[in-house]
Amino acid sequence: MVSFIHGLDRALLNQEVNNVLKDFSEEEKANLTLYDADSFDMEQMIADCNTISMFEDRKIVLVRDPLFLYKSPRGNEKAEAERKMLEEYLDHPSPFTELIFLWDEQNNPSSGSNPFQKLLEKKAKNIKTKPMDELGFQGLVKKDLEKNHIDITKEAVQVLLERLSPDISAWHKELEKLVLFDQKIGPEEVELLVPRQVEEDAFALTNALMDRNLKKTLKAYSDQLYLKHSPMEMVSTIATSLRRYYYCLYLRSQNYSNAQISDLCSLSEKQVAYLCSSGKRFSYERALYLLNKLAEVDQDYKTGKRDIQLALELFFIEATR
Repeated sequence: MVSFIHGLDRALLNQEVNNVLKDFSEEEKANLTLYDADSFDMEQMIADCNTISMFEDRKIVLVRDPLFLYKSPRGNEKAEAERKMLEEYLDHPSPFTELIFLWDEQNNPSSGSNPFQKLLEKKAKNIKTKPMDELGFQGLVKKDLEKNHIDITKEAVQVLLERLSPDISAWHKELEKLVLFDQKIGPEEVELLVPRQVEEDAFALTNALMDRNLKKTLKAYSDQLYLKHSPMEMVSTIATSLRRYYYCLYLRSQNYSNAQISDLCSLSEKQVAYLCSSGKRFSYERALYLLNKLAEVDQDYKTGKRDIQLALELFFIEATR
């Protein structure tokens, strides 16, 4: 069996690996062979898969974040030879080896359309993890708090949820701190222990604008000012975000695949997946409307009609009506 496990959250990826290996004994898991980006060699890996274990009836080979999945191999004769070797193995996999390709797309995003990725998606068991939605993530947080017997007030739970993004790996790190805290946890303790998850780009602000949510827009705007981003910088970054949404959503409406959109827009497939996923509740017409309104803000500032901060804040009000 060959499995291709990939996605954006390391915790979900590890969970899927455990699901694949649930029928293996602890002894078999202890003899797992690991290849990573630095140690991977296609010919050696395939030879390893085809070699019978001296100690167990079955063996496990795990290939973690191989370079060929996120570095474009096109025009490379060695890469093409390795692709053919892999395809031959996928057509006739070893009956006693569980081969797992594990790809963390968050930390190792693809640089574009990739023949190895397409090959694995087609011929291996393709397991694509999906990011948890907000409601599911909130349920997980509350369940983890209860399971670990953390003494926390309802008000503190609400503050905690406001400070977290739906990232299970990041949540587990924060959970470790809460577990070690041996006193009752209120809102003040949460504010001290759990840092606020401030977006470093304009997507939070852009999403709030496209959702017509003035409260969230002003909150994201305040976060950007806190990060020392000037109003003029925000005009530029919002425009960039809106253009990306417009192109991705329009091309998706024309039935283009993520890989095709990635090539046309010079974005990684991870970025395309994020924009198309976040943009399901938006439309490309909405993105275009906001781009035109933002151009008016820029024009008003450059002609001296309005102060840039006032012009931007009036734009937020008008755009979220």
